[in-house]
Formats: sequence, C-alpha cells, structure tokens
Amino acid sequence: MRRRAAEALGEIRGEGAVAALIEAFKDEDKYVRSYAAYSLDQLDVDLLASGLKLAMLRRGSFARRKAVEVIGYYSDARCEEELRPLEEELIRLAENEPDHEVRQIADNALSRLRFKGRLFQPDGNA
Repeated sequence: MRRRAAEALGEIRGEGAVAALIEAFKDEDKYVRSYAAYSLDQLDVDLLASGLKLAMLRRGSFARRKAVEVIGYYSDARCEEELRPLEEELIRLAENEPDHEVRQIADNALSRLRFKGRLFQPDGNA
C-alpha cells in the first residue's frame, strides 16, 4: 500500500506531494524509497522547486531538512533579485532556527546559493 501511495503521489504531480515523497526516503521498504525517488525525478524543475519551498516550511521533519539542503540546486532564480527571497529565508533559518542541524544545513545552502548567484552575474565571475 505504501508503494502505491508513493507512486500515486508522483502521478498527482503537485507541489504539495514533494514533502511526502521526500519523507518516503525514510521508509524501511526499498521499493517505497525507489517509487518516491522515481516520482520526484519525473517532476519538472519548476514544480520541484516550488514543492521544496513548501517543504521548507514544515517543522521538525526530514523533508524540511532535505528541502533546505537542496533548494538552491533546484531554484529557478537566475539573477540577484530573484534569488533574494530564497537567500533571506536561508539567512533567517541559519540565524534563528532552533534545530542546530537545520541551521548548519541552511548556512551551507546559503553559501551554495550565493555561489550560484555569482555564476549568473553578467560578468560571470565566480
């Protein structure tokens, strides 16, 4: 049943399914984990990015930590102005998050996001 649920979440293709699919990576059944990974892989990047933004809002969850960790890779922002809201959220998490692990993850993600922002600058100097 859990395998079918992971598969169905992928078929829904909604941003709200992203956090549930990430949580499925903790399942003891390797097929559930496999279906979840496959389902996430089938999402287009924009949908995945918006789903990760929602997952970042979840308190105390595995999906939240993973979303914070990878959001910079999947963000569709390509300029400083577009990156700013995500950067501000990562700064807030890095400075104020009660969970020490999330603070560290947010700080690392912020560094990667800033590097990405420099790559997309018109002069291209990283």
